[in-house]
This record gives sequence, structure tokens and C-alpha cells, in this order.
Amino acid sequence: MENETRICFEDHAFRRVSAAYFNHYVHGFVHPDRVMEEHDLIYMCEGEWEIWLQECSVMLRRDQVLILPAQVHHYGKRACPDHTKTMFLHVSAGRDRFLTQEKGNGGEISLRPLTDCRDAGNVRALFEKITAEFASRHDYRESRISALFQLLLTELYAAQNQSPGEASDELVKTVMRIIREEPGHFHTVQELAGLLYVSPRTVSGRFKKRTGITLHQYELDMKLHSAAAFIREYPDVKLHEVAKNFGFYDEFHFSRAFSGRFSVSPAAYRKRKRGGEEERE
Repeated sequence: MENETRICFEDHAFRRVSAAYFNHYVHGFVHPDRVMEEHDLIYMCEGEWEIWLQECSVMLRRDQVLILPAQVHHYGKRACPDHTKTMFLHVSAGRDRFLTQEKGNGGEISLRPLTDCRDAGNVRALFEKITAEFASRHDYRESRISALFQLLLTELYAAQNQSPGEASDELVKTVMRIIREEPGHFHTVQELAGLLYVSPRTVSGRFKKRTGITLHQYELDMKLHSAAAFIREYPDVKLHEVAKNFGFYDEFHFSRAFSGRFSVSPAAYRKRKRGGEEERE
């Protein structure tokens, strides 16, 4: 479709989902000719499907999401292949807008109708969570679905607006998770490579390619920001304990790294926080 075409979703709006299911088309099926009062979001699990949105043809393929906006004509001309599998959501539209030329305003999440989600595994997971929640009878079910849909919109936005070098990488995400979950330990490239059954060169190369910084730079920066937050939260804890909590050899090495990152020593930083000054980074 044209690059200018957007669906502008009202940010933080409460959403009601009237349908959320998996579909399996044993025999080919032509998409219905209709105008809906709700948005129709389709995740293609297996197969492909040509769907027309107004007068534009969109080919929906595996691991792509197509948004068919409310109050806009959509239809099919030919059947999808046998054994096509999809997930779909029918979602209330509220004050959302479908735009073909003008730009969206602040307070909206602006999305193109088609999103490639091959490198955005969270999108499929959120579709699955919404369909599971829709089938449940939990307390606050509608509120939970609305919150999940808001998160889905932000994940679709991220998938559409990432730079080519920012595509997600499961290995890199796993490395980041390990570092986050073990703040009291500094990891070597060799150690991480052993955990992931790949070479150290693969770990370091892919991490630098995806993030633009070395693995050591990433881990050090995360620990220092976490340590700064810890000092703000627990100003009475001794600095040598803070150093131990975040994997530093001793208070001296922690202080030197902290001062290099924030241009202030941990002791001076703690004193400044007690005085109520804002953090400068």
C-alpha cells in the first residue's frame, strides 16, 4: 500500500475484543467482502492470503500482521491456499483514525497496515496471550485484554520503526537476559559462549553488530545504572556492599568506574541524592 497510509490508534484507550481465535482453513477461503465497525487484525501463521484494502492489494505472508481498519472496505478476490492458518482479533475502534495523506497527531500510535514480524517474536506471543485471555473467565478479563492489546500496538510500532541493524537477535537477547538476571557477576565472552554453545567470536561479533557497543561496555553500563538506582533507593548501605552487589572486585574499582560514567564519585552522588538534587547523566 502507499507509504502515507496509516491507522492512528488512540494511545492508552480502553479496548474491547469481540473475537480472538485461531483459524485453520482446510480448504482455500476467500476473505469476506465487508466493512466492519471494529478493527480486524490478522496474524498469518501458515500460508499466504491476498486481501484488498479499499482498492489496494496486500499479500499477507507468514509471520506478518495485517490491520484492516474499522469503517474501511476490505475484501478478497481469490482463495488462500489449503491449510492456511491464522490468528485474528476483532477490536473496538473508539476514536482511532484511518489516514491516507495527513499525518497523525500526538497521543496516537501510527501504524502502517502491514507489519513484518519475523524478527518480532513478542508480536506472535501477544496474539496468543490475547486469544488465551479471551477464552478465559478470569476476573478483570477485559482490562487484561485491553492492556495486552496496548502492548501489542507498541510492539508493532517497534517492528515497523527499527533500523535495519536493530532487528532482534535471539542470541543477543539471551545474552542481555543473562546479564540482567545476574547483576552480581561480570560475565566473560568465553563464559557466555559456553552457555550458548557458540564461539566467543560469534557472541562478541553479533552483540556489537546489533547494539553498536561491545558486550563489556553494555554490561558495565547496565551495572553502573543499576548501582546508581540502588544508592538512591538504599542510601545507608555501605559502598563496599554496593560494589559486591554488582560484581565489582572492591570499592576502589567500583568508585573508579562510577566516576568515569557519571563524573562524580559514588560517595558524592549519594550525598547529592540525600540533598534532593536531580540526577545528571
